[in-house]
Amino acid sequence: MNNLIPVEGKPNLYRDLNSGAIVNTDNLSYKQHLQHTKSLENQKIRMEILENKVNQINEDLGEIKSLLKNLIKIS
Repeated sequence: MNNLIPVEGKPNLYRDLNSGAIVNTDNLSYKQHLQHTKSLENQKIRMEILENKVNQINEDLGEIKSLLKNLIKIS
């Protein structure tokens, strides 16, 4: 960290003198961000699974309706 200088007014942010990059040294916030991102991805996957199940149920319901209509016509 001897090539890093603090960014004025920004705790945990430092500028790398070699590359000019801004470095965030707040590991806890970074880990929380990663957990939040993973949680959002898991929610997205779960939502896609539920949407697929609902779509399948709607297709099945349509097929049942069609079969019932045909059964009524035959009677």
